[in-house]
Amino acid sequence: MAKKNAPDLRFRKAKAKDKPYKIADRDGLYLFVTPHEAKSWRFDYRLASVRRTLTIGRFPEVGLTAARDAVSAARALVAQGISPFGPRIGTRPRLLPGPRAGAETLGDGWMATSTRRLAISPSGTSQRAISRIW
Repeated sequence: MAKKNAPDLRFRKAKAKDKPYKIADRDGLYLFVTPHEAKSWRFDYRLASVRRTLTIGRFPEVGLTAARDAVSAARALVAQGISPFGPRIGTRPRLLPGPRAGAETLGDGWMATSTRRLAISPSGTSQRAISRIW
């Protein structure tokens, strides 16, 4: 009689090699194993003639059945012409502050925290020189 967890046995036994490699499952789902023995579920798909890879999660935190469910949902979106990344984009935290969030905003923040360390002259010549870059 086969074991209950027999389908994911080959994924659990995957060991690191010199180069990263893939262990295919089905429907474009595969386990990606790195030389440092990190294992992650990935799904390759094409949308608008561009090949993309969706990383579903790390193994064993995300099991085989959960990865297969995620792939079936992603395949349904791709069939409709919708990127599976779409729902995930709004959930990610914003790394840049405010609506401007460009180099100028980041530069102003850096300048505010670094003025004492850089010993900027009272006339502000260094700040004017840097502000010309933006």
